[in-house]
Amino acid sequence: MKKRSHLFLILVLFATTVRSAIAEQNQLVASQGTTIAAPWWGNFSLSYMSFFDGPGILADDQSITPNALGKPSDDGLLLNNNLSFRYFLNAKYALDFQARTQWVMNNARETEDFKSLRWQSPRFGISTTFFKTEHGKLTGALNTDLPYFFPEPIGGGYIAEQRTTLATPGFFAKYSWTPTYTKWSVFSLVQPRFYIYKDRHVAEAQYSRAGYAPELKNELTLSFSPSANYAFSDKFGYRLGTEVIYKKLIASGWNPMIGTQRTADPKSKAWRLQAFPIQTGLTYAFSKKLEVSTYIQGFPFPDQRVDKSGRRATFEETVSVGAWFSGTLF
Repeated sequence: MKKRSHLFLILVLFATTVRSAIAEQNQLVASQGTTIAAPWWGNFSLSYMSFFDGPGILADDQSITPNALGKPSDDGLLLNNNLSFRYFLNAKYALDFQARTQWVMNNARETEDFKSLRWQSPRFGISTTFFKTEHGKLTGALNTDLPYFFPEPIGGGYIAEQRTTLATPGFFAKYSWTPTYTKWSVFSLVQPRFYIYKDRHVAEAQYSRAGYAPELKNELTLSFSPSANYAFSDKFGYRLGTEVIYKKLIASGWNPMIGTQRTADPKSKAWRLQAFPIQTGLTYAFSKKLEVSTYIQGFPFPDQRVDKSGRRATFEETVSVGAWFSGTLF
């Protein structure tokens, strides 16, 4: 892991240095009143989106990030990192490599199989702007994991290996609607995805500790993370959001009209409407390289807080803090 971390830092520093050199060259050329063709490495772009799942703030156990059942959503406080490398083929399309890592900052459960730094399967695809209007646009990548048995860094992955993931065709996109005539705007992640496994009945041990059976792992997800945002200024704002995820699980049948909010029952053939969190907090854009959104999250609907044994968690047991970090480095 240390070697991979060092290699990653070297790649980022190298890419940043190259980008700075390109900018300096362009400024020099502009001052001389001449133009030259852009070098091939000028077609690269690097952006990131990180999610911090922070501690519970009202429950007795504040060392974990609680899920809708009041159980640990993972084995500690968690930072998910999505790093997207793009090479632009032209003005519209780019080859897209999305590297994904997780860092669990503590071992809240003191589990024997605990692993702090987790390499997750990267995703490969084509990124583009799917559509654009006067005030809105949907941008992202059509992509997939490669089979879990491929070597890192093009395959493998902490969860993929234990769930025997072969492919995950889908896309990771961002929709934004930012009209100029109001301070309100709308933003959402859009992430439909289909999961193909070698073994449909295995999952990582942590999944069981979170209150779920292996048959409750995803097979098809329709995932949206909408939020309404209000801009106090060009940099400072307020966000109110949620996550809407409707999914077919391994245990589910293929009729999407049969659905339920009870997510932890492995015997149900229904599709699952994942528990709705309510997220509210403040946002601040330091620059294009760093935008931060902090929030408090809880699960307000009682029927969505019932585990497979029939225990109902209180709202206080599900409340936690979290944050998003995103930006374009070059």
